[in-house]
Amino acid sequence: MELERAVEDDLLPDELSLDHIWLDYTGRVCLLDRLLMPSSNKVIVANSKSKEQRCIGLLVELLENFVANQDHPISVGQLLSELKQRQDQPGTLDWFADELNEFSEKPTTWNVLDRIGMLAISLGLEFSPISAVMFTAGVLMLPMELDAPLMVLLLALSGMIVAVVYGLFFRGGPAMRLTGVELRRSKTGGPANKLQAAIRSIVAWLPWIFILALILYPVVHKLQEDPTVSNISLENSDLLGPALLISLIPLAIGLFGMLAAALNPPRGIPDWVVGTRLMRK
Repeated sequence: MELERAVEDDLLPDELSLDHIWLDYTGRVCLLDRLLMPSSNKVIVANSKSKEQRCIGLLVELLENFVANQDHPISVGQLLSELKQRQDQPGTLDWFADELNEFSEKPTTWNVLDRIGMLAISLGLEFSPISAVMFTAGVLMLPMELDAPLMVLLLALSGMIVAVVYGLFFRGGPAMRLTGVELRRSKTGGPANKLQAAIRSIVAWLPWIFILALILYPVVHKLQEDPTVSNISLENSDLLGPALLISLIPLAIGLFGMLAAALNPPRGIPDWVVGTRLMRK
């Protein structure tokens, strides 16, 4: 680390600011002995502070600037908090260097493949419980004679209950837990509350829930007419064709939402609606 070498070689300037840190054309970080232009940032004066404390003060300033102006993993904010707590303790500079080495081995950004992977995990892991609950609701409705709109609505409502559970208890869903992702507020960067997570989960799953509800409705309706039927097809159900045709609308919405999420991994359509973003822990 440049700061460690400056301390060891006694080359640390008496006054430090963020303007002392420069990147050369290769991307290497350099610490300037003197400024090339007047400093516009907070200046850390030597006074009675040790060289290590001045370095740590500069690092705190650098991280605060980064956190305030850049998208960052949750762990960066945690690192900043711990650095502030340790800044008066001996050996903090070595500790920080070790932490940075560990950070260099962790992924910090999202890309298209990351988001597609999480979408695949989400569909495979989270859609199964939603489907199971909606099938169960359909079976319970067999003895009832309900109008088509009401039955579709009740089937969809049963699926939305599972989506709400994902938001309330998993802050987004089990897929987020598995992939090391946390739901944050887009403006303040703080953790999203349970209500935001629940609404986001409903918005994300709504198209897929309605697709399943529209497909289940003609199946339940046919079984109400003839409980002994073993095969429901376009030939023996007048409702299946229209239901499949109508389901193309939520299917198009769902596929568009997945495409939007893949193209902008931190913020999909549900995040824009609710005011959240996905960040790595």
